[in-house]
Amino acid sequence: MRPKRYPYQGKKASTTEIVKAWEKAYSAYRVKGQKKARKG
Repeated sequence: MRPKRYPYQGKKASTTEIVKAWEKAYSAYRVKGQKKARKG
C-alpha cells in the first residue's frame, strides 16, 4: 500500500471504486482475523 503508486490517478469518478476495494479488503482481513482468533 504505497500512496505514491496510485493506479487510479487521474480519475476523479473512481474514488468510489477505491472505497469499495478498501471495504472488500478490510472485510476479508477482519474475517481472517476472526477465524484465527476463534481457533486460537
